[in-house]
Amino acid sequence: MIKFARFCNEKVSASNSLAYLVYKILPSNNILFGKEYRNIKKSIDLTMPRQKASLETMLDFALDNVPYYKNQNSSNYEEFPLIDKKIISENEVDFFSIEYDDKNYELITSGGTSGIPAKYYSPKNRYKKEYAYFHYLWGKLGYKNQLRAVIRNTQLSASRDYKINPITKEVVFDAFRNTDDYFFKIYKVILKFKLNYLQAYPSSAYNFLNFCKQKNLNLDFLKGIFLSSESYMGYHQALFENELKLKVISVYGHAERLLLISRDHNTGDHKIFNQYGFFDLIDEAGNSIVEENKLGEIVGTTLDNFGAPLIKYRTGDFSSYKKYDSKGVSLLNEILSRRNDQRIYNKDGSYVSPTALNMHGDFYTKIRGMQYVQKTKGKLKIKIVKGENYTTEDEMFLKDFMQKRLASTTNIDIEYVNDMKTTSSGKFLLLETYVKL
Repeated sequence: MIKFARFCNEKVSASNSLAYLVYKILPSNNILFGKEYRNIKKSIDLTMPRQKASLETMLDFALDNVPYYKNQNSSNYEEFPLIDKKIISENEVDFFSIEYDDKNYELITSGGTSGIPAKYYSPKNRYKKEYAYFHYLWGKLGYKNQLRAVIRNTQLSASRDYKINPITKEVVFDAFRNTDDYFFKIYKVILKFKLNYLQAYPSSAYNFLNFCKQKNLNLDFLKGIFLSSESYMGYHQALFENELKLKVISVYGHAERLLLISRDHNTGDHKIFNQYGFFDLIDEAGNSIVEENKLGEIVGTTLDNFGAPLIKYRTGDFSSYKKYDSKGVSLLNEILSRRNDQRIYNKDGSYVSPTALNMHGDFYTKIRGMQYVQKTKGKLKIKIVKGENYTTEDEMFLKDFMQKRLASTTNIDIEYVNDMKTTSSGKFLLLETYVKL
């Protein structure tokens, strides 16, 4: 199924007319994604408490089957060591369990927002769980099986204004063409296909919808916006919900696929999907927080990846409990992301989010760190800690990738360093910026 989906999305989408025809003849998501997808979606329950029994099963399994935990003497969750991206990167093979098999897992690379690259291994059929949860959430705003507009991290060739992915039901736009002319083209394509839903980074959605507002374009047909991968900031909310009166589903998740948190579009509360993964909040000493309104770091543990399990993984993001319930459902206050709404500016004042510069493929396997430094608009320094397999071809790839996503007038300089600068608390920053607005 996943190979067929990728074939359709990557090959058939070369022709928009053919891709649209394929989309029209495909069955509903319930049939397309199969029985496992249907069962997961049907079982999702936001009222479920923390899955302590599933957690205990995973901890016992890790003790017996995962090399990294071979010296762990207790199956008590509190006594397990905290891990982070750096630890995983330095001990990759030790996180493989005896159940790991190459043919059943896929590599996921992430530069992430800390700048430290890492590799994760996820079951190849994991897409069924991901789509089940997202379709469940989007369904709260009436989304079913229809095409939706997508503005995320895709860059299209200059000859294409959009492409259609028939399996995943996406009309994908170029997220790096931030001009009034192109925004108007997006608007006309959305009208052409009668799209009622927009999926985007908050920054991409803001750029497009702010244009629509300024040009007095009618948006009454939009039934919802689906946001993820960046912080949902106050000024985003002011435009989307207060001024344009649009309904928003904002989701917190990450490449490691350990946690999923959704902001309720009616109340603004952040609700944890306890069935998805095990959520924890820790203080500076690494102890679990149970008090309300006490800021702590978000920590996640897998409940179902027995091939390459991650336990007590520090995300680098922060929040506090609005309501803590040890036996029920806890609510979170705002999630304070390490991303801090940072922007890389072109000389003309236009900008790109560092999140949108994440590279797919194996580039992150060639480096041990990457950090952006910007002191003035239109000039960007990229610091790289080389890995053993890094070559001049990788440098050429990096320059070409970045230049295509930033303005042609933006000067890009690559500097090779032995380590990365950290904050006073030891945290790594993806972007060190000195640009004053």
